[in-house]
Amino acid sequence: MNIDEWYQKNTFHYLQFDVRQLVKIKNKKNLKISLCLPTLNESQTIEYILRTTKKELYQEGLLDEVIVIDSGSTDSTLDIVKSIGFKIIRHKDILKKYGTNQGKGEALWKSLHVLNGDIIAWCDSDIKNFHSKIIYGILGPLIMYDEILLVKAFYRRPLKSMAVI
Repeated sequence: MNIDEWYQKNTFHYLQFDVRQLVKIKNKKNLKISLCLPTLNESQTIEYILRTTKKELYQEGLLDEVIVIDSGSTDSTLDIVKSIGFKIIRHKDILKKYGTNQGKGEALWKSLHVLNGDIIAWCDSDIKNFHSKIIYGILGPLIMYDEILLVKAFYRRPLKSMAVI
């Protein structure tokens, strides 16, 4: 198989997946799914992301666990997360014997120590145009196809200047 064939076979679009169908397959396979949202001063975006995730994915049964891993927010991020009811853990409190460094990378790898899912997904918490399709589009291939072990999303992310990468 050449690279073009591989790309065609292994590139998915969120429109290929339906949340209710994914929940049925997830339950049939007896899978548990965890979502981690790393944060650092995300008060402008985290409330909408979490409320949408809770309503459209957590309460529908696609997600079994949602945890926010915070890197030392000084704004109202932590209060917002608490008000919505999801667990918050500061990354500096995970695996303390390894020390701590500021940054998203540390939040991501340390999250593996506290998340309990068979499938683990991460989603940025600073997305201004968030939609739950970002998460179920990532989870779809992992739930549907046992041979797929890693999924990385790509999308056109608006820049502060409103240009597109």
